Amino acid sequence: MIIIVLIGGTVAVDVKAMRNVKRLYTPSIQGFIKQMTSQMIGSQLKPNLKVFIGIPFLGTGVRCESFIPKAISSIETQRTGIRMLSPWVTSPASMRGSQRDLVAAKLNDIVDRFLKTDCTHVWLVNADCELPPDALEKLIRLDVDIASGVSPTHSDWNETTAAWEILGGGLRFYRRMDLEDKVVGENEVVTTGNFCTLIKRRALLQYSPHHEPLKYQIMRERQYIYGPELQFFIDAQKMGFSVRIHGGVMCGHLPEWPLSYEGHEDTLFKKIRGLKS
Repeated sequence: MIIIVLIGGTVAVDVKAMRNVKRLYTPSIQGFIKQMTSQMIGSQLKPNLKVFIGIPFLGTGVRCESFIPKAISSIETQRTGIRMLSPWVTSPASMRGSQRDLVAAKLNDIVDRFLKTDCTHVWLVNADCELPPDALEKLIRLDVDIASGVSPTHSDWNETTAAWEILGGGLRFYRRMDLEDKVVGENEVVTTGNFCTLIKRRALLQYSPHHEPLKYQIMRERQYIYGPELQFFIDAQKMGFSVRIHGGVMCGHLPEWPLSYEGHEDTLFKKIRGLKS
């Protein structure tokens, strides 16, 4: 028997009882119970969680790296009770190569440093990313192996770096309106640029000497399809790890689209929709 008591507008749920339920009579009740169970379990795990935070830095003089102080400020102002280590900014790149490969190497440096700690999660945040204050709470409550927020591109506030893989290969990118307040990845293979990515420790461990652990691939080491950051998410799902993109974690992309920007109508999406109809 499940007892759900409304107390002053909040809901008290017997989590243990809900786990033992084998059958629920309506989809709406089932969805409600599933949502409440996830939230309650997340609350119970909070005292055991500890997050390592890394920011990749190349030191190449590109404009985006000048916004690191704002990225760090948005980390430090997270509204959460979860323990966070102070953000670690990588040292400048010492090798030459494409921007993609240099970033991949720095992301791997962060992962290596994280694995030497006792932290349960690593949070990868880009230098030009401005995080909403509830980002960590929302991502960690998904309780999946890899959870990401959403970032607009530099060129269009309504265009995102998040995509789903289509049958036969190739990516289709989401527009902002496709993702707002939604969580995708349960029924599709999803990927995104590495702006705000939370990863559980277990997803990065090596379980067998015969298999490489999940990592960001560099072109000279492997002929990947999509690029290191996008390929990372694809590889994770092929390895059986759970991945979600949270449309309720809409990040700012500096300098064009700070969180204070109020947005504008997606006229391009309307044109595309008009052509299809």
